[in-house]
Amino acid sequence: MFKRARSFGLFSVLTLAVVTLLSLVLLNTIRFDGSIRAIFDREQGLYDQSMPTRSQSYWLEALTLISQFDSTVDSDEARQKILERIDLAYAYLNVGRYLDSYSCTEDALNAMLQLRNEVERQQLEATRYKLWHDVFSCYAEVQADQEELKAHTITHALDVSHRNQFWMNFGISVTFALGVILWLMTEYHDRRHNREIKERLAWQTRALRDHLTSTYNRLALQQRLEELAEQWSKKKIKSAAVIFYDLDYFKAYNDTFGHVAGDEALRRVAEAVNQLLTLRENHFRFGGEEFFIILDSGQSKDEVIEIGEQIIKAVRQLKISNPASETGYLTVSLGIYCLEEDAYTSDELIQKADELLYSAKNSGRNCAIDCHS
Repeated sequence: MFKRARSFGLFSVLTLAVVTLLSLVLLNTIRFDGSIRAIFDREQGLYDQSMPTRSQSYWLEALTLISQFDSTVDSDEARQKILERIDLAYAYLNVGRYLDSYSCTEDALNAMLQLRNEVERQQLEATRYKLWHDVFSCYAEVQADQEELKAHTITHALDVSHRNQFWMNFGISVTFALGVILWLMTEYHDRRHNREIKERLAWQTRALRDHLTSTYNRLALQQRLEELAEQWSKKKIKSAAVIFYDLDYFKAYNDTFGHVAGDEALRRVAEAVNQLLTLRENHFRFGGEEFFIILDSGQSKDEVIEIGEQIIKAVRQLKISNPASETGYLTVSLGIYCLEEDAYTSDELIQKADELLYSAKNSGRNCAIDCHS
């Protein structure tokens, strides 16, 4: 659950950073798009700056054809080509913006019309050279101004691009910094939250532990037995058993060696039994010298009885001296109950195992009695 929460936090931070970055990219694209449009706008951009150049090109073609024209040889078709070139040169220069911005434009257009009339009438006068001069001078003026406009437009576009690049880099840096800060805050919150949970779980674990033997205590046993009874009634487990054991003649042992030695004996017995269990979480101190074991890992009845015999043997091998015992050593007695009925309560399980333990005590101790004995 903690990993999912942390992953969700990181995903949220990453999503926020990406959305912010894309917003900056879109904003700067819109801003830069205006500069691009300014360059290629038909009204005032570089797109239209080629029109005077094209007009001049047609004008030069017309003059070239005029210089080669011979009215005694050439046909009307040649004259028509000249007129077409003049008309095209006139059309590309006859632009409202040029007429409004440059005073020479009207004179140049009039010169073109005058030359056209001369070509139509086949009256090419020497004055046409002055007409050519007026037109070329206007071309030079318009093109010089257009080049300056082009340079200004490009410079402005570059300035906008540089500003956009600066703000883009600034936005990326700020977004990255915010992302890192948010990630650190999320990480700090998650670690603090996890630490609090771990501390709470540690306290809960300590509250369920027996401080002397490190087994679980009576409260933990009650909770675990209730879980076992519920799982058994719902048939979530196929086999289960409980073992109730205590140390034989332990009061006499305490009277002889003292409670400090008695505590040490309890610790050694609990540890020896732990070595035989797959899950130490299923080992509980019931109270005093009494202990309880839950076996719900699918052991058969024979395997459960074998575990009981191993417990008796392991405690004897500790060779804890006890003069009150017939063997001369500290021993244990066990009551082993294998679950069979359809349903139990936690108290019923304790009672059934306790009855078998009582039978083991009456049978001379240092033995195990199960429900089939």
